[in-house]
Amino acid sequence: MLTANQLLKLACTVWSEFLGVTALPAAPDLVPSGDLVTGVVYFQAGGGVAVTLGRMTARQLASKVFMIPEDEVTHQDADDLTGDLATIFANNAAAHVHSTVKANSVVIHDSGLPDQRLSNHPDGPLMVWLESHDQPVLVRLFQA
Repeated sequence: MLTANQLLKLACTVWSEFLGVTALPAAPDLVPSGDLVTGVVYFQAGGGVAVTLGRMTARQLASKVFMIPEDEVTHQDADDLTGDLATIFANNAAAHVHSTVKANSVVIHDSGLPDQRLSNHPDGPLMVWLESHDQPVLVRLFQA
């Protein structure tokens, strides 16, 4: 299993390489709020990765990644970007959890999705917080 520092390093690397945007570690009290979107991807061996960010941040990133004007980004585009981010994080974390990503396991939630909805594991999820464009992003790695 990854440590918090390893997950943070992985998250920052994925963020900058996939999005071309710098992400910095953020304090745990800087949490996404308001209109949120969460992408969840599951591992074959159980558990998975959840990425939660503000819908406006997802729209801005979708505009950049899909190369479309921000005012033309749809709700679905933002969801697709969020699912893509969760999938990329899961694929990069899979080797550390000795599993592979379940095919077609992306689930999008129009909320922040509480930890207990991800897993009942007594240790809870491993969480890291990023800040990108002055907006918080929460990445959670959870066990079955």
